[in-house]
Amino acid sequence: FDPSQISIEKLTVTDGEIALRHAAGGRSHLLSEINSTISAKSLAGPWRMDGSLRLDGLRSIVVASTGKAGSDGQMRLRLKADPDAYPLVIEADGNAGIVNGAAIYSGQFKVARSDKNGADKSSAQLQGTDGEMMKASAGKPEPGFRLNGKFSVDHQQLGVDEFRFQTGPLDNPYTADGSLAIGSV
Repeated sequence: FDPSQISIEKLTVTDGEIALRHAAGGRSHLLSEINSTISAKSLAGPWRMDGSLRLDGLRSIVVASTGKAGSDGQMRLRLKADPDAYPLVIEADGNAGIVNGAAIYSGQFKVARSDKNGADKSSAQLQGTDGEMMKASAGKPEPGFRLNGKFSVDHQQLGVDEFRFQTGPLDNPYTADGSLAIGSV
């Protein structure tokens, strides 16, 4: 059996469900209402998925792509999630794999504001004295917050080795730099 001889052109998943049991961390998660299109050049990768799902009840639009699995068991993984409940988009790009039976993922991340309803907050519709609608502009909108940095995550800890938070205008933002760790050390 040679996985490089099998490709997937357009696999459609409708209302799928995956129960994840993370033995190393002792947690369970449920991916439900999976509605996506999946393709792969070969079973060894690269893979691509576009769609939506719920992770433990939180619905999100998700785009994911991988590279081919390397001889070291690592695979490049790009993720983009746009959760319905929060006005932000999360992107991650790095290497994922299994080390000593536990999943690991490390790389770079970016979090930015997402305008869920596409409203242009820098302008408004006004009705003139003649009844005609006019568009009034407040100028160029602020870009919102930006957060980026380097991360590593495994069954014990989410580590953000470095990050930069920015808000305000692009040419003169307020910034904060730092690092953090969530979980056991």
